[in-house]
Amino acid sequence: MRNRLLIIFIVCTAGTALFIQTRKQNKRQYQQDYLNELNSLPEYARDFSTPEGAILCLEEAYRQRDIEAAVECKDFTTEAKLMLNKLDAREIADPNIIDQTAELLEFSFREYTEETWPDFNGLESYFTKRENYTDGIVSVTEVCRFTDGGFSRQRILVAKTKKGWRVLNPLEQ
Repeated sequence: MRNRLLIIFIVCTAGTALFIQTRKQNKRQYQQDYLNELNSLPEYARDFSTPEGAILCLEEAYRQRDIEAAVECKDFTTEAKLMLNKLDAREIADPNIIDQTAELLEFSFREYTEETWPDFNGLESYFTKRENYTDGIVSVTEVCRFTDGGFSRQRILVAKTKKGWRVLNPLEQ
């Protein structure tokens, strides 16, 4: 009876170990396939000629911890209009309210960013989708690969301005 239990235990342990090993291999293979797919996507210049390029400019400003460059990558006026519109505020047509809101957004961005600089060192960015959001604004889906091999995905709003494309804010998932 003891031998039988021992054999069952050994078989179950080996089966569990094999199952776990197979899952790890499948996960690694999936991640490698996903990375290969991401690497086949087009690359974008780090400039303001495309929405993706504007996002790359902002990420580089974060890497350099350059708040002025980061602010230059943003469009707080358009962000203020979107925010007021989302709140269904009647003041959306009032240029003074829009300007004050934009100033507050910029101030908040500067304060928060300088207190808690995001770490983009070693981060790889891939852009998988661009969709129209509203007039002159697109939603860009970005997949980030971290140095530990993990991935994240977010949708970011970017606006076409007279100075080129500028980053707004991430969309809530």
